[in-house]
Amino acid sequence: MPQPKGFVLTSNRDEKAFRDTIVPQKYQHDDTTLCYPKDALAGGSWIAMSNKGRVVCLLNGAFVPHTKQPLHTHSRGKVLIDAARARLNPDQLFNAESLTHTEPFTLLTIDFDDNKITSFSELIWDGKDKHHRQLNTNQFYIWSSVTLYSEANRKERKLWFNQFLKENKMNPSASNLMQFHSGKHTNDNAVNVIMEREGGLKTVSTTQIIYESSNLEMNYSDLIKNTNHSIQL
Repeated sequence: MPQPKGFVLTSNRDEKAFRDTIVPQKYQHDDTTLCYPKDALAGGSWIAMSNKGRVVCLLNGAFVPHTKQPLHTHSRGKVLIDAARARLNPDQLFNAESLTHTEPFTLLTIDFDDNKITSFSELIWDGKDKHHRQLNTNQFYIWSSVTLYSEANRKERKLWFNQFLKENKMNPSASNLMQFHSGKHTNDNAVNVIMEREGGLKTVSTTQIIYESSNLEMNYSDLIKNTNHSIQL
């Protein structure tokens, strides 16, 4: 989400409530400092920011739902960490990465400097081919994982988002965006922005990264433990 002197990226994590997460911390990867919440089971993450001017966010799935197979042995969450720490530009990084044993995913990368976005990319691995799309740095976007939401669900969520943008005169603040990601937009909790389904699947956290006036900050809300954490790079 572009801002006058930076951007805001907000992500809801939908996962089984019992799957443990380590709150965002700083991790040193060679000469790069990363900050991210960590999946305690697999060791990866779904969102991260780097002191070298990069933010990355991961969604499970590509264009259509897929069936998990035993050959998928390389964690998508660790692909995200590799992307966050890399010195290569997103195109070079994506082309160089071997994804043969990785489940399909969508990876968003934002490179930035001097209070502006320098590159905004969508990288998709569909299990066979890699797809790269350069995004408009002045446009607003919303994504929903194809593994959890049907095409109709995803279109409905885009309608909510577009209405939200109109109500905020196409200039929502970070606080407005957090309200959207925590608000109730329908009585159907299975597809709401804060979702909950039978079997324990629900929105377990909301993470917001704010880059403004050269300050980089991650705010993390744990919706299971009802705690909030903030960290800066």
